Amino acid sequence: MRLRQHHTIRYESMIYERVKNSSIEEISREEGLGWEEVELIFNHCAKELEKEEWEAPERISLDEFSNLKGHKEFITTVVDLDKKI
Repeated sequence: MRLRQHHTIRYESMIYERVKNSSIEEISREEGLGWEEVELIFNHCAKELEKEEWEAPERISLDEFSNLKGHKEFITTVVDLDKKI
């Protein structure tokens, strides 16, 4: 944990990912945290991600699949073959 941090980095990362797919209000209620605390965690994680330098992958894999059989809407996945991300 960082100085003056009340939660682990892993826990904060989990909160950040959940807020991206939900809302601050919902996550604060589910986790028993204050709205302001969840917002601070989200903003802190977002700033940390901005600092990371990203390298262009050398090799990628693309895959496209239908979420439901017979539908014409597809989901595309992109994977860095060297880093497996």
